[in-house]
Amino acid sequence: MAVYTPVEKSALEAFLAQFDVGRLVSFKGIAEGIENSNYLVQTDRHLLILTLFEKRVAPEDIPYFLSLCLHLAKRGIKVAAPCQRRSGEHQARLHDREAVLVTFLPGASETKPQEQHCAKVGEALGALHRATGDFQLRRANPLDLDGWHSLIGTMGDDVETWRQGVGEEIRDEWETLAAIWPRSLPRGTVHSDLFPDNVLFLDGEVSGLIDFYFSCDDALAYDLAVCLVSWCFARDVWQSEKAMHMIAGYERQRPLTRAENEVLKVLARGAAFRFFLTRLHDWLYHPPDSLVRPHDPGLFLERNRKLRADDLAFVETSLAPNRAKSDPSQAPGKRKASKQDGPIAVYTDGSCLGNPGPGGWAVLIQDGDQETVLKGGAARATNNVMEMTAALRALSFLPKSSRVRVMTDSRLVVEGMTRWIGAWQKRGWRTASNKPVANMDLWKALFAQAERHEVDWVWVKGHALVEGNERVDALARKEAKAIQERSR
Repeated sequence: MAVYTPVEKSALEAFLAQFDVGRLVSFKGIAEGIENSNYLVQTDRHLLILTLFEKRVAPEDIPYFLSLCLHLAKRGIKVAAPCQRRSGEHQARLHDREAVLVTFLPGASETKPQEQHCAKVGEALGALHRATGDFQLRRANPLDLDGWHSLIGTMGDDVETWRQGVGEEIRDEWETLAAIWPRSLPRGTVHSDLFPDNVLFLDGEVSGLIDFYFSCDDALAYDLAVCLVSWCFARDVWQSEKAMHMIAGYERQRPLTRAENEVLKVLARGAAFRFFLTRLHDWLYHPPDSLVRPHDPGLFLERNRKLRADDLAFVETSLAPNRAKSDPSQAPGKRKASKQDGPIAVYTDGSCLGNPGPGGWAVLIQDGDQETVLKGGAARATNNVMEMTAALRALSFLPKSSRVRVMTDSRLVVEGMTRWIGAWQKRGWRTASNKPVANMDLWKALFAQAERHEVDWVWVKGHALVEGNERVDALARKEAKAIQERSR
């Protein structure tokens, strides 16, 4: 949000008269963001937000945005619903700009989001994607790969005034992304700009999602990638633990496909590049009389560079399956039918050096003569988180309604899923001592995945020469050590 167009009191009073919202009491500009002009408007009946559309928002797209917000509000998603004019329309003109009034949502954005906030945002985004499944309107993404290319052409050599030599890097990165960009992922309606300042929290819960003016049709996983690059970095330092919580929260509402898991790092890399380009454009062509300064383009360039690095312990690396004796048909829902009468055998294990410290996890799936290995880790984790992550990734990978026997040396996982989880749910995810359940978001995600299958949870003694357990133990420790070495 920002202010580019000053609003006169008399003009605003005439504007408000078109709505049944009461008499103007006060108003003030909101000096945040960089896209549109926004004001907090107090009438004698309501507290509202006034938005005057600037820059990239085309007038013909506004009905799409307003229809989307109305659709989401009807389905229980906490969004700012547009106010209706007496004529039945939702938008009007003010100071030669298209303008709307929307309801004010309580809460505040988190300037320093923690893991629990990332989990809540992931869940809210997953719920949004589910709620838009029957939304009928469509809008192409003007900031897709072709849009990035057009933006690069528009800026031309002007980019060198920001940083000498960056033009070649921009062109090289666009060509690389164009070559590796996934084009066959599940698609739907996406927010595409769900940064921390577009999510409101109240008492630890998401109280509102705002600023849908970049919404469009695109890959659903790309929307998650936007959140990952905007929520899970501290400046240019990647925080994989936050990403794990965000993905777990998202999957409580909508499990990712294996194809989405495999390209999540590429999508995040592209998302960082997209925001670098738009911020660079705003920096180059910023109106001098604006009340806000443009964001630093370099922040997302650095994040893009981090995501290009092969040695980054990105959470997607732990999601991408490393398979043995497998074939392309093993994507979720396309896996070959089981070649044995009994359940699919799944061995899982987690490891952590330091607890907390560098962590690794591994999964071995044995289905007849088909064998699949999944492995990965995080730069900072705990042993319990790695054990739970291994079980979660195993169940996420398998097609729906599988008969599964999960074997783990983690008593926590087995006892949690067979004895404790029912009581936790009844107590609102609190323990018998009335404390919040540790790693609640991961437990919820694991429970949601277990509900998709018929699961038999089996504890096996560690280091007791059980072949499957020994293999995943070695793989998990190897992943943790590799991440530790990369961080030195």
